Amino acid sequence: MPEATSLPLLERMRVEKAAADCGFEMTPRQVPDGLELRSARFPEYITLAGSLEAGYTLTSSLPILLDVTEANRTVLVQGYAGLYDALSQASARARTLP
Repeated sequence: MPEATSLPLLERMRVEKAAADCGFEMTPRQVPDGLELRSARFPEYITLAGSLEAGYTLTSSLPILLDVTEANRTVLVQGYAGLYDALSQASARARTLP
């Protein structure tokens, strides 16, 4: 799967907009595993890798954010609609954590 650094500029802008719209409003940070999506409102984060064609792999800092297990913290989403759904869910859960 392509790394986030290989995202075309337009696709990266769309991913960043989706993240901001869903509550991950801080400037994404490039990390070795992909693009780290963060918020000023909560410490949890999502790491995004992949591309629109292959699907985005999302990895959460806490399993509950993406409703995954401790052993497998990743989820594959297809398209921008899937990305918006997953990020909205993760943000909503992160905001309600103690």
